[in-house]
Amino acid sequence: MQLEHWKEESGDPCAEPPWTGVQCIGSSIIDLKLHGLGLTGSIGFELSNLKSLKKLDLSSNDIEGSIPYSLPPNLTHLNFAENKFSQSFPYSIEKMKHLQHLFESTR
Repeated sequence: MQLEHWKEESGDPCAEPPWTGVQCIGSSIIDLKLHGLGLTGSIGFELSNLKSLKKLDLSSNDIEGSIPYSLPPNLTHLNFAENKFSQSFPYSIEKMKHLQHLFESTR
């Protein structure tokens, strides 16, 4: 499935039309739901810059590599299940004081 309205460079994911899987309040991304979209590649460290992000669902994709040491600090829900990560969550996950739901499994 294509990420409708996503742009390779620049663009505003909170502007009209909204980007597939992105939920915002004002100009802040609060929810990324990208479940089962056939995404490949790896997760970059830049994800930690999303300070307002509360929910991140990248489950049921083909994402590989390491899970970044630094994740968005205010996450309450994190779902990385059914991907191809090369490791478990880093120990820094223990410092995420707002995290309530954590899902991880590998294929």
